Amino acid sequence: MRIEPDADRPCLNRPAIQLGAKMTNIQTKIDPSPLSPRELQAARHVVSLFLTALKNRAMYPAEHAVSRKFLANVHGGLQSHLSNHDALRIYVIKDGFQYKGESIYQESEAGLAFSLFGDGITWLEFQPGIQIEEVDALLQVLNQYKEKREEAEGDVATALWDLNLPHLRYEATDVLWEADGIIDLARLNRAAHVGSAIQDERPAENAPPFLAMPESSPDTDLCVLSGEEQQIIRRLVAAEEVKGSDDDALDILFIILREQKDQEDFKTALSLLREEFYRFLLAGQLRLAVKLLEGLRLTAMSDEPENPWVAPRLADFFTTILTPDQLPELQALLASVDAKQPQALAWLRDFFLLLPPTAVATLAPLLEMALAAPVQQVVIDAIKHMAAEDPLPLEKLLAKAPEGLLARLLPIIGGRDDEKPAKILVKFLRHHASTVRRAALGTLAVANPRDARDFFFLIDDPDPAIRDMVVDFLGRERSPGNERLLLDYLARRGAKLIDQQQVEACYRALGRCGSSLSLPFLEQVLLGRGWNFIWGFGKAVHRRAAAQALGQLMLSEGEAALSKAAHSLFPAVRKAAQSRGHL
Repeated sequence: MRIEPDADRPCLNRPAIQLGAKMTNIQTKIDPSPLSPRELQAARHVVSLFLTALKNRAMYPAEHAVSRKFLANVHGGLQSHLSNHDALRIYVIKDGFQYKGESIYQESEAGLAFSLFGDGITWLEFQPGIQIEEVDALLQVLNQYKEKREEAEGDVATALWDLNLPHLRYEATDVLWEADGIIDLARLNRAAHVGSAIQDERPAENAPPFLAMPESSPDTDLCVLSGEEQQIIRRLVAAEEVKGSDDDALDILFIILREQKDQEDFKTALSLLREEFYRFLLAGQLRLAVKLLEGLRLTAMSDEPENPWVAPRLADFFTTILTPDQLPELQALLASVDAKQPQALAWLRDFFLLLPPTAVATLAPLLEMALAAPVQQVVIDAIKHMAAEDPLPLEKLLAKAPEGLLARLLPIIGGRDDEKPAKILVKFLRHHASTVRRAALGTLAVANPRDARDFFFLIDDPDPAIRDMVVDFLGRERSPGNERLLLDYLARRGAKLIDQQQVEACYRALGRCGSSLSLPFLEQVLLGRGWNFIWGFGKAVHRRAAAQALGQLMLSEGEAALSKAAHSLFPAVRKAAQSRGHL
């Protein structure tokens, strides 16, 4: 059998070959030109891109964005190679591909090479000027005959003949073969292998040419489904198929990734996983997103020493996988999470914990969203985890975060157990926004209430709420340090204070945190004539507040001073002692 090429199709060379000849005996033509390691690696890279794109084509339609991306990668790889060489001729052997006599791909199981070999393709040659449409058409044909050989009519060689791609040459031979050798055509003749008695048999005149399945009996009890039941079953089957196809596709992508031995091929495979990640994110498929990230973590942990570039590539993937650019998608994802479903919250928690600390820049703005309380707590816990793992990304975020976000982030920082948060919080005590100062003060005072030196200066803050917070923290418990701070402040600034509520709050805090050390000062304020001569004009609030503080000290010396004041000759002193219970 011989197929002659058309006169206008010089690209096809399909020589005749003896039927029954073994394909393993076909000798490929070896290009005599010298082969450099760089050229060999370039050819290997093109084949790897081609195989990856073909596997992708089996999972996604040709018009899918991911398919188009891999198509562009193959075309780019071909153009790069052809810009330095006249043509790229790849020889097909039974279990792989060769370039100029050197192996550039070896199949571990039946794949593309096996399929092409079976259709008689001996080599494919890509020529300069090849267009992306030609590469697309080739991928489409190879996918059709590789994945659906039983349904497809003809073979690859015939399909390529019909396409007549101008920049693709190939050689094909007409061969009948088996995996283990020649096909014995005699076996196809049934009469040659049966006994004479069987040969004499004649089938019935109306006998069917093959055994058919028994026809159903009218009495057969069939299960008939209603239209509604059929629709329900279809929906259930479709849901399971989608679920299974996504999981299977992800498993295939990981196989593709782990098979790559070239750094650029590995990068290409990672880009496909990135596209899948964003697809899962948009679809709210947290389970699959978690599965993808966990798979990459395992890949990073099992990195082989001979591939030192795997770890940096994976690290870069995690660092850039969720940036502020994806904030709208993440917001939509959180809005779709059912806060009443523990499993949904568990998937969300696992998803966040698999992200690197750099993702805090994306998670932090979520705190300003109107989220369900359980979802918001998951976000807060994730930010705490990231800050504990590496505080630097959060610190960089704080330097440029808006006021509202800062006020929400500072309490999260205070939850850490080391000394670093205190240093960060102290800086924000002098922030121009009172909301930020309040957040920093509240967090710092809770974290270290016994030492108020870092925030005591806020006792004169222009925001009354902040002043009240300071004196409230100072008076929470007996503290020699806080007592000395208040005594010094009242001694220096007391006479200049004009806000009555602030004066009363300071003395009240001194009475709660103080000791016998405060007695001389308080007695002087209550009984001394320097504060309010005879009639009590101007500084009466100090006398009343000092009397209150003496009573709060709960010391016998304090009670004695109050008794003395109650019997004083000066009306203002007596009035202060009598009014101490009304402050």
